[in-house]
Amino acid sequence: MNPKLKVKRPQAVLGPHETFRVLARGFRVRPGTRHAKHWQGGPPTHRGVKCSLCKLPLRLIWDIDLGDPEFPEALRERLAPRNRLPIYFCCLCPKATRYHVVSDSTVRTFRPKLTSKDYDPWNDPHEENPFREAPAQFQRKPITIEPIPTVVEGLIALAEDVGVQRLDDDARRKLSQYVGQEVTSNWSLPFSQFGGLPLFTQGHREIVCPNPKCFASRLVHPYPSFDRRFLMRELAVISHDSVLADQSFHCAQIAVHACLHCVSFHTEYRCD
Repeated sequence: MNPKLKVKRPQAVLGPHETFRVLARGFRVRPGTRHAKHWQGGPPTHRGVKCSLCKLPLRLIWDIDLGDPEFPEALRERLAPRNRLPIYFCCLCPKATRYHVVSDSTVRTFRPKLTSKDYDPWNDPHEENPFREAPAQFQRKPITIEPIPTVVEGLIALAEDVGVQRLDDDARRKLSQYVGQEVTSNWSLPFSQFGGLPLFTQGHREIVCPNPKCFASRLVHPYPSFDRRFLMRELAVISHDSVLADQSFHCAQIAVHACLHCVSFHTEYRCD
């Protein structure tokens, strides 16, 4: 074990240590009814939701009810006493939004590490965030989650590994029927998802917890196999079929990673 990780009793994570997943099962996020437990958009629901860089309020993307019976009890126990899980994102800054959910009423943001003291991410041609024209608040709308059929999850995982073009006709028909459009390439697949193994347009990444008070923030690359269990896990992807639909960026996504040890989050813009 990395000597910098002085952990006497490491907390277990959900699922096998080798997985990227927070939840073994994936849920597709769709528009809901007024009786829905979950919401997208609306005003921030926590204190402290100011970006650590630009100092402007973060946008609330999703507000997830952890009491939903579809979620395993292990998730509720891990995140207790928090009852809701907010997904926040800064639509102005090109760097990732990083925050810790202290309670159901308070979050604490973390300033991203810049490459140098004088580095200006807004003037770097390689940095971008296409949502700068987004409204101050996204419209509050109900959403619902539905378990993704295991067969579909398996086909998506296979398509991600070998490519849609290498699937047989029956597999592509099943995926097209589920996605709601003809699936001709991997770019046709992504949809908004919570849990499972979300489809990120720029692939999987190993991300260290941003919370300096969390023991997992002291991970140093390269990560030994034991250390990998303390990396952040893939929690969700907000794709063009959600609040991003209003922004006219078909391949834009917000990728969400979570630290299960301290309940901190890393949300960043992804594109093709």
